[in-house]
Amino acid sequence: MNTRDLKYFMAVAERQNFSAAATQFHVSQPTITLAIKRLETEFGDTLIQRDRTHAQAHLTPAGEILQRRATLILQNLKLSQQEIIQTKATTIRFGLPPIIGTVYFPKLAGKLMADGILTHIRTREAGSDQLLKELKNGDIDIALLGSIQPLPNDLLHTQLLAERPFHVIVSKQHPLAQRDRVSFHELAKERFVTLTDNFIHPAALTAYSKTAGFTPNVIYKSPDINLIKGLVAENLGVSIMVSDAIKSGDEVASLTIADALTERFNISLAYRQGFVPNEMQQQFIDDLKRLR
Repeated sequence: MNTRDLKYFMAVAERQNFSAAATQFHVSQPTITLAIKRLETEFGDTLIQRDRTHAQAHLTPAGEILQRRATLILQNLKLSQQEIIQTKATTIRFGLPPIIGTVYFPKLAGKLMADGILTHIRTREAGSDQLLKELKNGDIDIALLGSIQPLPNDLLHTQLLAERPFHVIVSKQHPLAQRDRVSFHELAKERFVTLTDNFIHPAALTAYSKTAGFTPNVIYKSPDINLIKGLVAENLGVSIMVSDAIKSGDEVASLTIADALTERFNISLAYRQGFVPNEMQQQFIDDLKRLR
């Protein structure tokens, strides 16, 4: 079996048409047909049923099994090629969500500079959900990811490095500003301003509100942490914020959430299962583990 036959098969399965698959790979239709026949001979079963009346191709039960397996085979081959190239790489493809980059990563910069690594890092900044996809696809190799629950994943090695509580922030003119704790159900009538969905804060807000029995009235979203804190300071709404992102100079009051909620701001180190780091990448991973 060769991988090109599998790629041709996957194209026919996706497009349900031999001619379309041939066009995709710039080959003749007989080339695609012969590839499918080779696979059917090897597996001893019909993989694709042709409907000549409607010019369509449909997977048989055996074909559906091969499609599922071939997806993983081709993905693993792609990852292997990328990882082999990366063993000789002089750069580190690193995924970093905005709030972790702003609040936590600078604490490691001195050590990374001392180890001669900082200038070799090529950072991809995006939300944790997007970085998780890119990590699985092999577009980045190592990431720090935020989540409100630990990140178990069969395709990734993950290690929880730190967890922080969320706090409620309100204007210093807000009636709650005189308190140091609040139960989340007390916020049912409040307007919320929050970070955009590429942060994990909206997911935490949804989870907390659901537990408290209400749907939050979100009037504004922004990816700018300082803007959100500024809107709260102007008493336009309340928000939740990971505790370390709230500074003494912010014109807001910070309240501990009194409820026994399980969702916290988790920071995890993640890289693919089977990823073999070179010496520089391993040193980088070891340095990241210092984050607490």
